[in-house]
Amino acid sequence: MQWGHIGWSIPAAFGYTLAKPKRRVIIVVGDGAFQMTAQEVSQMVRWRVPIIILLMNNKGYTIEVEIHNGLYNRIQNWKYTSLVQAFNGEEGGGHTLSFEVSTVYYFIEALDKDDYSRDLITWGHFVAAANGRPPEKD
Repeated sequence: MQWGHIGWSIPAAFGYTLAKPKRRVIIVVGDGAFQMTAQEVSQMVRWRVPIIILLMNNKGYTIEVEIHNGLYNRIQNWKYTSLVQAFNGEEGGGHTLSFEVSTVYYFIEALDKDDYSRDLITWGHFVAAANGRPPEKD
């Protein structure tokens, strides 16, 4: 049920970050799933948790369209960057940032290219070693 968890990632990431504050959390979420639990971002701002949210905006519940298409799977298109600024409120102190990107170039510019964990590097070495093996014979 990889796609059967719509609306789960935002609150789950918030809870995980509270439990493991030294871990880096990056969420990739669609706009439909985000809209189901967007209020948790307000709590992320309030608690100043270092979460990165990559929101892919395709203006709808894409997986739901694949299951059963209908007009009800089209959602209101929010101004997501404005929403994050609203969550800063009086307590937020303006420490959150939001970027809207519409091309690959701007996406690359918004990301920190050297922001990776030691675990990612270790995993990358294991994958590279596995990919370097000769294929098994049948």
